[in-house]
Amino acid sequence: MKKYLLASVAAVVLSAGAAQADTYLSILGGPTWDPGLTVGADKQGMDSGFNFGARVGYGLDQWGLKDFSVEADTFYNQSHLSDVAGQHVRSLSTMANLIYHADLGLPVGLYG
Repeated sequence: MKKYLLASVAAVVLSAGAAQADTYLSILGGPTWDPGLTVGADKQGMDSGFNFGARVGYGLDQWGLKDFSVEADTFYNQSHLSDVAGQHVRSLSTMANLIYHADLGLPVGLYG
């Protein structure tokens, strides 16, 4: 849960002003906490890990879609298994997004 909160806060802070720019780049990263990995009836403890990623986006205001943008992003996560030396759980995701940037009248933005 902490991982999702941290990622959400970073995304909101790094997206400040994104709707006003034609092209933008965001860099994300930080620690990852996970309570464990459950497979079937077995639960494996996890140690803290890390995550990082980047996204590039393009505002669509000039195409008549005010406050919308398109993005491509990639994100990497890695955590260690608690009881197994040298074993990691890793993931890499790549996505394309259509984003709406809500103007809150504040120096930071909200998007979805």
